[in-house]
Amino acid sequence: MKRLLFFPFLFLNFACSQSDVKFPEKKEVLTSEFSGFENFFPLATIDVSDKGIKDKIHIIFVSFNYNGKENDENFPKNESMGNFTFKIQENGLYKPTFSKNALKIDKSYEKYFIENKKMYLKAKSENKNVFEFIEKFDEPQWWQADETPINSKGEKFKFICQFEMYNIFNDDCGVFVFYDETDKEVKYIHQYD
Repeated sequence: MKRLLFFPFLFLNFACSQSDVKFPEKKEVLTSEFSGFENFFPLATIDVSDKGIKDKIHIIFVSFNYNGKENDENFPKNESMGNFTFKIQENGLYKPTFSKNALKIDKSYEKYFIENKKMYLKAKSENKNVFEFIEKFDEPQWWQADETPINSKGEKFKFICQFEMYNIFNDDCGVFVFYDETDKEVKYIHQYD
């Protein structure tokens, strides 16, 4: 069976603050040049000021055209569909570091993309509690080797949360979310069991 590659779906397992938002609109989380793409499914915007972070963290599911290659020319060096970054703009919106070409869906992947979209729309229409399943540890509970990202000054990113995509997408993938104030970036790392 073809392995489906799904990207960040977050269910938060902690008390929500009043400023947390379920299923924010794309224009509220992405820059205008990316908010029109159907590949982005905004799941939540969370307030992590309890960790000393002033920026809101937008959790976005990204559906890529999985072609069996982890790295390609559409991602910056050392990034891939399973390890990608959003730059936080001055207005708080996210801009991916990968190119728009990474979002192209071809015929061979179209049915999986449609499944992703259906799952997202179903969860959104049911107003699913996306704040239910996050695991908020002090440190990531890696499924494989430690992949804590490092910023431009050689410092570790701050760990935000982790979650298992099986809760919605039936994909056995752990997602680890990190934030860096210096470079104003949010990074998603995916590991398989």
